[in-house]
Amino acid sequence: MGYVDIHCHGGGGHAFGDSVAGTQAAFAAHRAHGTTEVVASLVSMPLAALERAMEVIREAATHEH
Repeated sequence: MGYVDIHCHGGGGHAFGDSVAGTQAAFAAHRAHGTTEVVASLVSMPLAALERAMEVIREAATHEH
């Protein structure tokens, strides 16, 4: 296992949870710089928005290459 980033909100100009494609691009940006694992962090927001963002992250991670 390589570098594990335990607190980040996105990467490569994309925030985790905004969109599936953007979340995947953020994951890719971290991989391009040597991060092997990421704990996707979210900012405070209403519960319904957090639930949507978590679903986007789950979808993005499920379909990662």
